[in-house]
Amino acid sequence: MAKKKQKKAQSSSPMPLFAAGAAVVVVLVVAFLITSGSKPGQFVPEHQGDHDHLGTTTNTPPGGDPPTSGPHTDLLGPWGVNQDYMPPERWLHNLEDGGVAILYSCLDCPELVSQLAALVERHRNRDRHVLMAYWPGMTPVIALRAWTRKQDLASFDQGAIERFIIAFEGIDHHQPQR
Repeated sequence: MAKKKQKKAQSSSPMPLFAAGAAVVVVLVVAFLITSGSKPGQFVPEHQGDHDHLGTTTNTPPGGDPPTSGPHTDLLGPWGVNQDYMPPERWLHNLEDGGVAILYSCLDCPELVSQLAALVERHRNRDRHVLMAYWPGMTPVIALRAWTRKQDLASFDQGAIERFIIAFEGIDHHQPQR
């Protein structure tokens, strides 16, 4: 009789449920790591208010790490090659609409600017939503930005830039209407 009570107590133990729950968590974590690791760049979480529109205000000074999301103007920044500083409020809406920004930090680098411009024009000729702009004061020479994704490059790397564009261009990030 004591053996039956011991066996019953063992069978109603929470251990099998705990083990099954732990297995599910492990599978989900592995799946997340596999799928997120296959995309180029680094994920940067959104913040509350990142989808807010500011009308036409464009007064953010240059410098620092270019954002991957944030409040932005109602209008899109110009696609294609822009060789002047463009405030992030202008191009963040482009990212929200599925665009990719290629930002560069040097003024005395005509070869780099030419390489980036040629790459951007090739993608624009294929109707890809890509823009290029000057971003002074950042540490990397090139900063690739998509909505909530970033990749920084120390020099021109056509393969890395192409992979970033292909992975993130065309993904619309507008919040669903509630």
